[in-house]
Amino acid sequence: MSSQITRFRIKLTVAVYKDKKLVYRNDMLVPTVYQRRSESRAHIKKEIKERLRSSNFFISPRVDFDLVRYTQEASCNTYLRYRIVEEEAARVASVPAAAPMRVSTASPGDSQGTGPHSEVAGTGGE
Repeated sequence: MSSQITRFRIKLTVAVYKDKKLVYRNDMLVPTVYQRRSESRAHIKKEIKERLRSSNFFISPRVDFDLVRYTQEASCNTYLRYRIVEEEAARVASVPAAAPMRVSTASPGDSQGTGPHSEVAGTGGE
């Protein structure tokens, strides 16, 4: 029997507007998975705070983006948007025990993995 558990990820959108026209857009999923929405929200807040403190990004005046970086002539601007997305993952009720894996620690020249350092995990090599 399996059930669903909701996990959360952050989707980052980077958009570049040149002369007020969209010329580039890319949506990326941050690889980190969060168990709670509040954890992902805290990560976004920390990320925005860090960018405001240590880069040339500012709070965006556009409601559809969080941050903006202006160019010198303000004709080509980069916008960032952070969003939390839900990810459904199957939760397995019980996980069967794994069979021992063969670990190959063959020495150079021993391409078969049967040298003195090869062993089956958990058997001590005996």
